[in-house]
This record gives sequence, C-alpha cells and structure tokens, in this order.
Amino acid sequence: MFENVREIPYWVLEEMLDKQADVVVAAQRRTADSMLEGPFNKRAVRAAIKKGKTKRRKDGLVKYVTFNGSQHGSRLAEIAFINEYGKKGQSARPFVKVANEGAAGESQIAAEKVFDDWIETI
Repeated sequence: MFENVREIPYWVLEEMLDKQADVVVAAQRRTADSMLEGPFNKRAVRAAIKKGKTKRRKDGLVKYVTFNGSQHGSRLAEIAFINEYGKKGQSARPFVKVANEGAAGESQIAAEKVFDDWIETI
C-alpha cells in the first residue's frame, strides 16, 4: 500500500500529521483533566500540552506532542513525567499512555480522511 509514499506531496503528509496531533493533544488534555485531580492540580500540565512543528527525520516526518513551560521552578515536562510514572510515595497516573492508546484509532481516521480528500482531487 505504501510503496509509492514518496509520491504523496509534502503538504498532504504534513496535514495528516497535523490532524493526528490535534486528536492526540485533545485526548491528552481530556485524560489530564480526569486523571490529574487533587489539591495541587492547577491545570498547568493540561495547558502545557502542545503540538510542535513537523520535522523531517531520516526515516520520515514526525510531529511531537510535548509539554511546554514551567511551574514553581520545575519544567512541566518533568511534572508530567512524575505524574505518568510516579515516584516514591506517589503512585503513577499514566494519563499520557491512556490518552495515546485511546486516540490511536481516532487519529488514524483523521489522517485517512486527509489522505482520502487528497486522493479525490487527483
């Protein structure tokens, strides 16, 4: 199926990744809202979830979903990591894993829609 992936225009691949990233960001924010509850939760981790720019790697294109910013002198990526995997005295709350697994099908559908729309224009 993907033998001719090099014939797909760059803008189509970039839009496919962008739509997938939108789905993943929304899913991670939803699970952060539901799983990261407590007296110290100021929703900063949820607000820090951002999609990056499309980057070209030797094996293809990527778009990272990351945590940007800091709170109380700590990077929000570190806070998200501790929430995800836990530490001594704090159990793990794997909101990123749950979100990514839940969004896999929906993000695939979003990318397929972009691809199908492009195919119809050919």
